[in-house]
Order: sequence, then structure tokens, then C-alpha cells
Amino acid sequence: NSVRYGAKFGLAENPQKFKSSGIRMLLSRALWEQGVRENLKPGQKRHEFKTAHGLRKFYKSRTEQVMKSINIEILMGHTLAGVGGAYYKPTLREILQDYKQAADLLMVNETHVLKEEIRYWKIEAGKIDGIMTQIEEMKKKIGMTG
Repeated sequence: NSVRYGAKFGLAENPQKFKSSGIRMLLSRALWEQGVRENLKPGQKRHEFKTAHGLRKFYKSRTEQVMKSINIEILMGHTLAGVGGAYYKPTLREILQDYKQAADLLMVNETHVLKEEIRYWKIEAGKIDGIMTQIEEMKKKIGMTG
């Protein structure tokens, strides 16, 4: 095989579909590698959340804060029953725009969230500085020194 970039052995000659156990193992390894999952403490029998189900639950609970519920169901691979499923046919662009609203909420790494908080507090500090300047100007106008 002449393909030598990006893959150790090239293209798969006989690709096989992952079983659910393979997907679970893939997700589990990713959680360990990223430091999301840690060793159980003495006396514990289970981790805080199941691997695949926990990620799906995390996704759904976070996206429900900002996305259309029907778009969440589409992205989770659920079938749309009833009138909504028959008439609602969003474009990929519409679903992407909705998903982008939830992207920050789906971050497991809090670095991005902390950067947003810092940006917010810098803006608030700027507002306070402006108010303090106005107070000083008012004090000067009425003859107060301080």
C-alpha cells in the first residue's frame, strides 16, 4: 500500500463496524487520557458517571440551556415523531448556528470558561473606574476634596 502519511499501516483493507463495547472502550480511554476519569477511591465501586451515557447526559443537559430541543434530538440521533418531525426540516447551517451557542457550555476544560470570566470582570472593573471618575468630577464641581 502506498499510503504512508497519517496512519501507521495505511488504509484498512477490511474495515469492520465498531461494536458498542468498542465504542465504550474508545470513550473510556479518552476519559483517562484527558484526566476526566480517575482511579476509584477505597470503598468505591463505581465511577461518578457511566462512560457513554454520562457524556450524552452532559451534552443534553448543557445544550438544553441554549439550543432548540428539537435540534438537540436531531444531533443525538433520535427520531422525531409527531407533527414536529414531519414538518421541521432544518438545514445543516441552522443546526450548526444553534450548536455554536452551546459550544462554550460543552467545554470540559475550564480554561475557556475562566478566560470568559476574566474578560467579564475586566469590563466590570472598567465600569467601576468610570463611575469613580464621575464621582471625583462631581466632588470637584461642588467643592469637596477628598
